[in-house]
Amino acid sequence: MKSSILLSACLFIFLFSLQAQKQIEHQDFDSWKRIRNEQISNNGKYVVYHLAPGKGDQILKISSHEGKELLSYTRGESSRFTFDSKYVIFTIKPGLEVVNEFRRKKTKPEDMPKDSLAIFNLQTEQLTKIGNVKSWKVPEKWNGYVVYQSASLPSDTSTVNTDKKAKKINQENGFPLLIHNLSTGVSDSIEFVTDYQLARENDKLIYTTSGVPGKLGEGVYFSDISDKTSIPLLRAKGVFKSLTFDNKGDQVAFLCDLDTTKALVRDFQLRYWSLGMDSAQLKVNTSTSGMQDHWMVSEHGILRFSDNATMLFFGTTPFPVLQDTSRLSEEIINVEVWHYKDKRLYTQQNVELKKDKMKNYQAVFHILSNKMVQLADEEVSQIKTTFNWDAMLVMGFSDLRYQREFSWEGWSKDDLYLIDIQTGSKKLIKEGVQGFSNLSSGGNYINWFDQTDSTYYAYHIASGKINNLSSAIKTSLVEELHDSPILPYPYGFAGNTKNDEAILIYDRYDIWSLDPQNQKAPIRLTQGRESTFRSGRPYY
Repeated sequence: MKSSILLSACLFIFLFSLQAQKQIEHQDFDSWKRIRNEQISNNGKYVVYHLAPGKGDQILKISSHEGKELLSYTRGESSRFTFDSKYVIFTIKPGLEVVNEFRRKKTKPEDMPKDSLAIFNLQTEQLTKIGNVKSWKVPEKWNGYVVYQSASLPSDTSTVNTDKKAKKINQENGFPLLIHNLSTGVSDSIEFVTDYQLARENDKLIYTTSGVPGKLGEGVYFSDISDKTSIPLLRAKGVFKSLTFDNKGDQVAFLCDLDTTKALVRDFQLRYWSLGMDSAQLKVNTSTSGMQDHWMVSEHGILRFSDNATMLFFGTTPFPVLQDTSRLSEEIINVEVWHYKDKRLYTQQNVELKKDKMKNYQAVFHILSNKMVQLADEEVSQIKTTFNWDAMLVMGFSDLRYQREFSWEGWSKDDLYLIDIQTGSKKLIKEGVQGFSNLSSGGNYINWFDQTDSTYYAYHIASGKINNLSSAIKTSLVEELHDSPILPYPYGFAGNTKNDEAILIYDRYDIWSLDPQNQKAPIRLTQGRESTFRSGRPYY
């Protein structure tokens, strides 16, 4: 009897506790916040981060290193410290509910609520707001300015042309670009700017403009912000893309299409300019020596100078296959053909169609020798180089032979190559690597993690020898909580020490140092496992 009463009491308590527990609803997920875009100022005295809910407006937080909150701002996004750690620049987005209400009313894009630019002074803790801002940029390694593009005319309308036939600001014609001095609060403006870019280390600016009637011709311009001068690099009507500086701001490159006809194949050119030149020179087009037959400069490729400013990387692509526009719609047979031996599933081909149309292959222009070299191609489609892009030997990798396996394995493999950046010649160094690979920061080794045996390897470029680096480590280097039917991921590379003397990797808690020559035993640098404290952040 007593046992029955005790059992009934326990059952009642259990059922009551279930009723008291709150069930998780969809709105609970929406309210959970994640920390994003966390940054530390260059002087180490300030921290900025964003609290992002599953649904709703982000909250920007700025704190001192002592823990004092300096600013909390709802709808603050995309924050950046200035190089001198005196300001935080961020975007103020329109409220999500406000935007949704305009969308329900089918409001035109040009009439939607605009972003605002916020400038927070970390010394005075004062916040300045500038409305109707399309975009903004902060110098990476110089001080004193923020450059932004306004969606409206400058507030001083005394010189604005009120003629209805006057040139209007819009996406095609461009918008005002304002160079805002953070110390004085004064802004200089350039009209009808369609694109712009800042140099990394010095106060230089390049921009494209559709032209200012009677003042400025259409084209590309170089501007020295300190002395407020502009130099035309190319005066012409056309399409300009990928405005690019070298680090110091002494050299400029960009892509341009000057064909004003309605040709279906757009023949983009690579143009180059350096201080002392009268104008930007044509360096690469379809007829350039080194360009493959029936290939062209890709408008979708990444344009980048090496840090030593002697090489310029860009993308190339085969001529596109064009649709026959002379046929009537009823004369076109709309049929989709697939085969079980296709390298990719038909559904995957459909999903990746847009990406395929933009696909391009890395090439390099050697500035001093005035020579173009093709590095990647349709057989070896991707390359990896060092962080500063200075290496004369780079890594190429290709999954071409293994693409069909992806449809049932869920993971592809890569053949790894060594590519000479002077000649473009390729050397196969390892076949069928299933894992993650990179070129060491000093350019002396190609490193990879092989998922099939959970081991790190290094290929010594000078000797051609492959070394097993981690088999002596008894601790697991792959996800310890892995529970899916695929090979587990590693915790990842942390980087290289100076001169590639060691490779740093993660396990679940610690950082290990590996000798790429395999002459020394692996060394555990931290003691995180004992305290369950994790070191660093894994990446691949």
